[in-house]
Amino acid sequence: MSLTPEQQAIAEKAIALIPVCMAAFWRNFPCLREVAAACDLEGAAQLACCKAARTYKPEKCGISAYFSVAIRNAFLKEIQKEVKSQSHSVYRITLEQAEQRSKPDFPDMEAALPALQDMPEDVRSWIEAFVFDGSNFSVLGRQHGVHRRTAKKRLRSYLDQLRTCYEDNAGS
Repeated sequence: MSLTPEQQAIAEKAIALIPVCMAAFWRNFPCLREVAAACDLEGAAQLACCKAARTYKPEKCGISAYFSVAIRNAFLKEIQKEVKSQSHSVYRITLEQAEQRSKPDFPDMEAALPALQDMPEDVRSWIEAFVFDGSNFSVLGRQHGVHRRTAKKRLRSYLDQLRTCYEDNAGS
């Protein structure tokens, strides 16, 4: 984007407003602080100043009024992009965490099989369907006529029972 020398001078004056606008933004939008921390607000504001310098008319309003609105809108647009991408989300996990979650908590699967054999038949069928067949909570819920949340709670309870049985057998 090329600016005339006059526009460039105006943009440089407007860029001096960024720290003040950023302080006001942090103060006026506390609910957006967590997401805003993950954004490049300063870069977005500088770009907004350059774009706004092309359309600025000094006879209509002052620099601070015109550019503070442009800067605030750039902040909000940057935050909106961040929210859409969800890259700031606390629910995102790393690949290592995902792999760890998919692995059973048992150090040796062979050692867990005797504990699984000691479990009641209905409990064993849930665990086998989940671990060996790869069934998810929705599939288990349909198979057993319960909602997927109920299936998730039952399966976790059954896995806790298996873990307890495994630890008891490992300790003896």
